[in-house]
Amino acid sequence: MHPSERTFFRRGVTSGSQLLDARAFQQACRGGALSLGECRHGIPLRWGPRLAWPTQPDFGPISKPLSTREQSLLNQIRNDPVINWRRYGQCQYDWGGWKLHVNGTRSTAADCGGTAMRWQVAVSCERLLVATLSKDGKWSNWKRPAGPDSKLREGEDEMVAALCANVSD
Repeated sequence: MHPSERTFFRRGVTSGSQLLDARAFQQACRGGALSLGECRHGIPLRWGPRLAWPTQPDFGPISKPLSTREQSLLNQIRNDPVINWRRYGQCQYDWGGWKLHVNGTRSTAADCGGTAMRWQVAVSCERLLVATLSKDGKWSNWKRPAGPDSKLREGEDEMVAALCANVSD
């Protein structure tokens, strides 16, 4: 038990609780109402009808304060999106950014360089088809993934195979 917990209990907690007498505590231990650890190290306490646990006990700091450098790294971890790009052919796909949609399809960002730069791709693993989001915000029709003969999206078929092999629908 943490020292601040002991102090908290010894102060009487609140009017909704009271310490048990030693005989009642020993009886609860012998009868199995309390665990061996509670009997060996615990403080006997009986809770009142309305109090289950104090709302915000002061248990002190959990860890030492962070240095400026540690705080900076923590902020970076918490604020930076996880981007894990994988290359298939001449295109890269944000592998950590796949989103599952209600219809069972998945979408993520893709980058094939050139004028398209960054765009969205959707994959239907059930049908092994892909669709892309145009600049005007409309999805293309579903089509077979482009293979090694494609000049624009070579390796798209390998991306679909890698994604769908790891998906359990």
